[in-house]
Amino acid sequence: MTRERLAKELEKVQEQIKELQKKEKRLQEEKDAADLAASRSIVEKKKISPEVLQIICGMKEDEIKHLLEMRKKEENENKTEEKNQIKSN
Repeated sequence: MTRERLAKELEKVQEQIKELQKKEKRLQEEKDAADLAASRSIVEKKKISPEVLQIICGMKEDEIKHLLEMRKKEENENKTEEKNQIKSN
C-alpha cells in the first residue's frame, strides 16, 4: 500500500474506534440504568426499608455472605425440628 492509502485506512480505523467508544459508553449507561432498575425492583418486591438498605450497603461482601450462610443454617435447623416434631406426633 502506498503511504496515502495507509494514512487514509488508519484514519478510517481511528474513526471506527471513536464510534465504538461512543457506543460502548452508551451501552454501559443503559446497562447501569437496567441494573439500577433491577435493584429498585428487588427492594420494592422484598419491601426492604431504607434503614435496612443503608445497613446492607454499608456491609462488606463477606459479612453479607456470612449472614446468608447463618440464615440458611437456621432454616435448615428449623426444617429438621419440624420433621422431628412430625415424627414424634
